[in-house]
Amino acid sequence: FPADLRVPTTLAAAIAPVMAFLPTAARLIKMAEKHGRKTHKKSFPHISAELCACLTFYTMEETPKENSPYFVMNKALRAQDRALVRPWRERRRAMASTFRLRRLTT
Repeated sequence: FPADLRVPTTLAAAIAPVMAFLPTAARLIKMAEKHGRKTHKKSFPHISAELCACLTFYTMEETPKENSPYFVMNKALRAQDRALVRPWRERRRAMASTFRLRRLTT
């Protein structure tokens, strides 16, 4: 990603463009933010609570699994119609910033 590319600062901002694809997104965001704050304090103080929430959100499992954020996002990424990927840009940028900055290592 270019250095001047805008990276969402909150999980809600990153997920806003894809809310229509995730029927339970609002509930999952609240759960991920709560868990992200707890995980940030307990296990990952070197990264922000927002980044913890972002990673938590991506790995959350829904029933049926086809409604899980990772399943829906990966389905869009595998689609031949690249227009389906565009709404996920903010989410991908938030995740990429987590790993690009190498904040997960102590």
